Amino acid sequence: MEEKIEKSFLDEYSDDFIDYIDRNRTIKWENLEEYKDLENKISNLKSKYPKVRLFLESDEIEELNIEELNVLKKILLIGNQIDVIEEKEIFKLGMKENYIFLENMDMINI
Repeated sequence: MEEKIEKSFLDEYSDDFIDYIDRNRTIKWENLEEYKDLENKISNLKSKYPKVRLFLESDEIEELNIEELNVLKKILLIGNQIDVIEEKEIFKLGMKENYIFLENMDMINI
């Protein structure tokens, strides 16, 4: 007989999980100075280079000149820096959830 494996939290509550991450992004991460600075840099570059903004935010593709391509590259690199911040913050959320779980299971003897 094959035993059915229980669904994980992420399988069962994936929408809630994404909402949880988004709430933390809005409430906490966007108040981190480094995060705000990087977001502002991207926003400023998109404002200064409307063709780059259009390329990133719509289905319209116009030919970009060398300067615009360099700006696009810069925006993507800044986006990678933002991703690293978010990944670290998600890791911390997981650690916090683990601590709460262990505390609730009375498995922490501090």
